[in-house]
Amino acid sequence: MIRSIAFVSSRPNADGSADWRYEIHVMDALGEMGPLAGATRLTTDSADDSGWSPADSHVTWSPDGTRLAFLSSGRGTERDACDLWVMDAVDVNGTASGTACSD
Repeated sequence: MIRSIAFVSSRPNADGSADWRYEIHVMDALGEMGPLAGATRLTTDSADDSGWSPADSHVTWSPDGTRLAFLSSGRGTERDACDLWVMDAVDVNGTASGTACSD
């Protein structure tokens, strides 16, 4: 049984600096409440020179609970495209970001 939740949120970086992009996060479903309590950010999209970056939405779990599927606008080669992406549901390599992201 999955005991974690996946969600899209616009929140500051772990160090408190501003970063209000819509990113994918996961956390223990029974974890603490609060703006940064126990949540791990799995997508981190850098802004371009104009301040624009991809927006993630509609996250859902794979049947076995190991991967996440989500929609992302602007992540692929076309800025206006909205594509379906899949990635690991955990921070596999310790970089505070999901790995094996593919469309």
